[in-house]
Amino acid sequence: MIDRNEVLDYIRQSNFVSTQLLCEHFQVSESTIRRVLEKLEENCQITRIHGGAMSVADFGQMTDFQMRNRINKAQKVAIAKKATSLIKKHDTIILMGGTTVCEMCPFIEHMNVTVVTNSILVLNSLRYSTTIQLIILGGLYNYREEESSGLIYNTGLERLKADFMFMGAAGFDERFGFTITNASADIYEHCMSCSKEVSVLADSSKYRSMQGGATITATPEQVHYLFTDPALDPGAKTALESMGIQIVLSE
Repeated sequence: MIDRNEVLDYIRQSNFVSTQLLCEHFQVSESTIRRVLEKLEENCQITRIHGGAMSVADFGQMTDFQMRNRINKAQKVAIAKKATSLIKKHDTIILMGGTTVCEMCPFIEHMNVTVVTNSILVLNSLRYSTTIQLIILGGLYNYREEESSGLIYNTGLERLKADFMFMGAAGFDERFGFTITNASADIYEHCMSCSKEVSVLADSSKYRSMQGGATITATPEQVHYLFTDPALDPGAKTALESMGIQIVLSE
């Protein structure tokens, strides 16, 4: 039987410990580690984030991305799983940085596809895949969003053609479209121009969100699919569909 205190001490030695590393260190299954982490989190001794855990003392040092990743986690996973249904063998897909988009990684890691990304989280999740060809877009690293942006990526995108682009959104509505909180909208514009179809992944809480951000990444006319959860306002669904967006609800 694994000692929870030993796991807690091990986590406290590092800023972040992955679930995989915990399994290897304590020689137990992932399900066992998951149960231990759940109990430690219930006791407010750790906080679980994507792919692992960190001590409560380090929680205040989390990036904006890591903080957002904890919100509506179950909905994000379900939305991401649904979005992968578009992807076929040998497709080239663009995965932009975003908490819901990053949740697609476990569902595609064994697929034979090419993935283009500016996200450090996507890179870390897929770098050991033996079936994925991974292309990283360069640029200035934004530690808060854990992604790159800037002018350096332009040269690579000039020759890129993708089947699908998947991106997240901090907010959306039928009037302005889809928004983010940072000002790196130029990379979204370039990636959309390279892609046959554009998909947005956003849970229903992002509809007319007050924290939706001021930077528009895509107008409704530029988006082919919106993957969201069943709690989306029916009026919003009707309005967005009338603009040509196919609404796909998670299960």
